[in-house]
Amino acid sequence: MIRQTFKEIALLLAVSLALAATTYAARTDVRGLMETPATPVLQAPMNMPTAPVPLTAEQAYDLFTRKDVVFVDGRDSFDYDMGHIPGAINIPLHEAQADPSVLEVLPRGKQLVVYCSNELCNTAQKLALMLIDKEFNADIFPEGFQKWAELGRETEGGLQ
Repeated sequence: MIRQTFKEIALLLAVSLALAATTYAARTDVRGLMETPATPVLQAPMNMPTAPVPLTAEQAYDLFTRKDVVFVDGRDSFDYDMGHIPGAINIPLHEAQADPSVLEVLPRGKQLVVYCSNELCNTAQKLALMLIDKEFNADIFPEGFQKWAELGRETEGGLQ
């Protein structure tokens, strides 16, 4: 009796496996285990920047002298009012995160140089990544306003 039950279970299992294999082979929406995918894996184009380029103080100043570059100050409005790079547009990171429409004041097609206080501040990096995600051309000046002022570069605002 037990032997008969095992034979029936084995037969049922064999029929189930055969039916599953036939169904799997007949389906067109399933690829085999050894087959390669039909479509290639998508990758970002080689010329598409995925991270902002860090600029030295000298590079930032060279760009400052050009008219086709816009500096973006990612610090809070209070810090901006205390002193900033001349002509810089103030877009505090927390405001851009809360309402990305504030980025619409920035010109498209121009290089943006984003900065904050100093190299310990990661606001410039975060804001630049947000800008790149919105398809702006943004780099960072990681040494920020502190280095700019230390080098005696021209400033605007309260700490002139």
